[in-house]
Amino acid sequence: MNPPVAVQGHVNVVLGEPRAHLVVIGPGHNVTHALERYAKDYNLQNGVICSCVGDIDEVRLVTQRARGGALKTAKHPRTIVSGSGNVSAVGPCRLNVLMVGRTGKAQGGQLHSCKVRKGSS
Repeated sequence: MNPPVAVQGHVNVVLGEPRAHLVVIGPGHNVTHALERYAKDYNLQNGVICSCVGDIDEVRLVTQRARGGALKTAKHPRTIVSGSGNVSAVGPCRLNVLMVGRTGKAQGGQLHSCKVRKGSS
């Protein structure tokens, strides 16, 4: 299996810090785990996730409507159409997403875990 994260490049926004990272997570890998590993590998402090899109499976999501923030599991593949959040080497990844399913129904919440759908790139 390929490594979970492929670094596409670093873009210096200003001389030195801050800097932007373009990260692509490979098919079959857990998105939140890969982002947390990336943050640790590059010792990111207070990282901001500005955008996240892609096809996913095995989705576990925390929604505000769920009692006590219980996890909801999606049975069918989804597409993340919008996502943002934060990531740090010293804490968990917090990624809020808006997803659509095969019927076009939208659902949003904090992504607990999911895997990049195989066959997507």
